Amino acid sequence: MVHGGGHSSLFYEVQRFRQFSIWLILLSLSLLFGLIFYWQIILGVPIGHRPAADYTVVLLWLVGGIGLPVFFYLLRMTTVVDGEGITVKFFPMYTRRIALQDIADFRIKHYEFLDYGGYGIRMGALNVSGNFGVELLLKDGEKLLIGSQHSTRLAKSIAEAIHRDNQVIG
Repeated sequence: MVHGGGHSSLFYEVQRFRQFSIWLILLSLSLLFGLIFYWQIILGVPIGHRPAADYTVVLLWLVGGIGLPVFFYLLRMTTVVDGEGITVKFFPMYTRRIALQDIADFRIKHYEFLDYGGYGIRMGALNVSGNFGVELLLKDGEKLLIGSQHSTRLAKSIAEAIHRDNQVIG
């Protein structure tokens, strides 16, 4: 498989937030903001004893009722291993590139949801779902977990990329 820039990729994975619990919360909030919008803006019935201004209700509906679910629908984590390193992208907001020569060691790791404070871009982890990944130990001492639904293939691809890189250097 080819990745941008003409580099042949050894591993390519796209993961999305598809957990039922996340979508239940998001869609419940969306429904709540939608109902508040409908009652106060469409029907003209203020909500509560001290109702929010109409512009606040519209803003909450646009951001929380529409924007947040759309954002989570579009959000995805892409992991690519090529001959130069590992790239992890959280579209549309974050990219991390780790050069092969910066990796001191790595291993497949089983982890629990709360080990890194949940899913997403966390201190020491980039993950979307599941409980397996590849933990990198970088030469500067940093540890970074890359969550993957295919952690064995990811680890093998990293090993192959490092082996190829060492052959080119050596």
